[in-house]
Amino acid sequence: MLQDKKEELVSNLNTIYALLMKILIIEEHENEALRIEDYDNFYEYIQHEGSIMNEVKSIMSGIVPDLMYHKDDPEVKSILSSIEELNEKILEKNIDFQNDVKGRIDSIKRKLTSLNNYMPSSLNVSTILNIRA
Repeated sequence: MLQDKKEELVSNLNTIYALLMKILIIEEHENEALRIEDYDNFYEYIQHEGSIMNEVKSIMSGIVPDLMYHKDDPEVKSILSSIEELNEKILEKNIDFQNDVKGRIDSIKRKLTSLNNYMPSSLNVSTILNIRA
C-alpha cells in the first residue's frame, strides 16, 4: 500500500514535470507570436498555458499529503529538484517576457507622444483615439 502511494506520487510528479516542459515550449511559441505580431495565436497560446497550469495545480492539490510523507525519499527528491529547476526557467522566461512587453509598450508610448507633438493641436492622437472609440 505504501509503495503504491509512492509509485502514484512519482507518476504524478513526472506528469507535472512533463506539463511544465509543455509550458516552456508554449512560452517559446508565445514569444515568437509576439515577435511577429501574431496576436491571435499569441492569445491561444496563453489560453493553453493557463489550462496546463490549472492541470498542474489540480494534480498538486491531490498529492500534497503523499508528498509530505515521502519528501525525504531520494527518488521523490530528485524529481522535485528537476521540477524546481523547470519552475526557475519558467520564471526567468516570464520575467524576460514581461520586460519585452514593457519595452514594446514604452516604445509605442514614445511613438504616440512623438506623433502627438508633430500634429496640429486641433488634430492630435487623443482626438483620433477618441474618434475610434
